[in-house]
Amino acid sequence: MKKIKRKKYYPGHKVLLPVDIIRGATRYEIEAVEAVLGHFKGYIVTLSTLELYDREGQVYFFFDENLYHRLESKLLEKLSDFSMAQI
Repeated sequence: MKKIKRKKYYPGHKVLLPVDIIRGATRYEIEAVEAVLGHFKGYIVTLSTLELYDREGQVYFFFDENLYHRLESKLLEKLSDFSMAQI
């Protein structure tokens, strides 16, 4: 069995997507697009979670599924505009 190397995660350390995955995603290769969506999923979920307050000041969190899908489709739309010369 092949051993998988994992990068160590340090606070403040940003894990970047490999160039091959970005290049594949611009060509709409399924695995690469799924990797890009998976990479940005946490960020999109955070943007789609809204903080609501009632009259007493109690905090409620609401996940807006429509906003989630709009942000996800916007990311897919921007993949076609992405130029590898930007890297």
